Amino acid sequence: MYLERLFLRKGQSVRVLFLAFLAMSTGCAVGPDYNRSNPQTPTAWRGAQQSGISVNGGDISAWWKEFKDPLLSSMIEKALTSSPDIRLAIAKIREARASRGVVATGLWPSLDANGTYTRSHSPAATASSGSVKTASNQFKAGLETSWELDIWGRLRRNVEASDAEIDASIEDARGVQVTLVADIATAYANYRGFQRQLEIARRNLETQTKTTEIIEKRYKAGYTNGLDISNAEAQVASTRSQIPQIESALVNASNSLSLLIGKDAGPLMESLATEPAATVLPPDVPIGLPSDLLQRRPDIRRSEAQIHAATARVGVAKGDYFPKFALTGSAGYTSSDYKRIGHPQNMFWSFGPSISMPLFDIAKIRWNVEASEAIQDQALIGYEKTVLVAFGEVETSLVAYANEKEHQKYLQIAVEKNRRAVELANKLYLAGKADFLTLGSAQTALHSAETSLAASERDLMIDLVALYKALGGGWAP
Repeated sequence: MYLERLFLRKGQSVRVLFLAFLAMSTGCAVGPDYNRSNPQTPTAWRGAQQSGISVNGGDISAWWKEFKDPLLSSMIEKALTSSPDIRLAIAKIREARASRGVVATGLWPSLDANGTYTRSHSPAATASSGSVKTASNQFKAGLETSWELDIWGRLRRNVEASDAEIDASIEDARGVQVTLVADIATAYANYRGFQRQLEIARRNLETQTKTTEIIEKRYKAGYTNGLDISNAEAQVASTRSQIPQIESALVNASNSLSLLIGKDAGPLMESLATEPAATVLPPDVPIGLPSDLLQRRPDIRRSEAQIHAATARVGVAKGDYFPKFALTGSAGYTSSDYKRIGHPQNMFWSFGPSISMPLFDIAKIRWNVEASEAIQDQALIGYEKTVLVAFGEVETSLVAYANEKEHQKYLQIAVEKNRRAVELANKLYLAGKADFLTLGSAQTALHSAETSLAASERDLMIDLVALYKALGGGWAP
């Protein structure tokens, strides 16, 4: 800002030249310097205080290993190397680095080789006719160089912006990794949950079928009536109708996993269908302090890098206010005879500084600067929103995880009590002290409780995965 005000005053050409040499010697750059954002963060997690979850910090870069499930770990590790999303993100990093290399070449001299051949016709005077046309050849070969002196730091700001854009692309890749790992773990939890529900449905179907066979024998012996048989058969049909729906959900979950893992997922999916679940939820989650989230979440880090890039771009735009200094030169040979093109007498060279400065483009530059500053403001606002969303996601995930643990605790009690009720109802029915409605209601309640418990176990793992994702787990520096 100081350089701009000083330059834009009239009649300051001498002072401008002085500033030029001062800028070259001190390495200052036009435009605002980037200052790292330091947003206010909560002092504690409300959800953790309400649920009693520990806030101890820890490494969550490979949080899926805490589930102690080798098959889940294998799926995630394979996806991290073969997933199209990961490979696409890495390609974008390469693109950003290559673009930075192109920009950085502007700091150094350029050297070009050139050669020309020209055949020309021109009139020449004679004594008899006045003029005739003559033809001539001209061969030229040499080198040309140009070096823009980055006195005001415009080119350096451009490189700085490119460096920040590389950082943003790296954080994008980390964000893709965090999402991919969480999506695989969620799909895995869904598959195991449906697998468990299918097992429960088939086991209950088997139990209910055996009960129906017993009732038929009792009916033939005259110990019961046809109503019990109808109720038992209806119960069997109802349970059997649930199995195709669960099987369809299981196939969908399997397809989702295959897509996330990438190519050659067949062996892992075969193991998933045959090997029992080995997942054990960790007893504690290293949540850490709210301030840790600013460095854990890739989307926050990406937004911060975007602020840096936008700030540097303001300097690039403001650099157009100032004159551009360059050193240019050329050397080579020129001759009308190509055989003498390399003769010392036909050598030419030139060297000298040049300066160019805007005169009638000030308005255009001013609007360009204003646009760059607006982009910088957008990056700042986007950063603030990203931080707010991140803290909200963690709080939501904490509460959901804690509440689901409480939900599961009472479902486990309900399953135990329903199993006891089925045992008692079965004994009473066989002893003729209760009708089938009592037994059938007890079996239906047990089936419902077991199915709900399986769904809760699935949901608890999904909520825990969502918490790890909200915390930014899944990547290592």
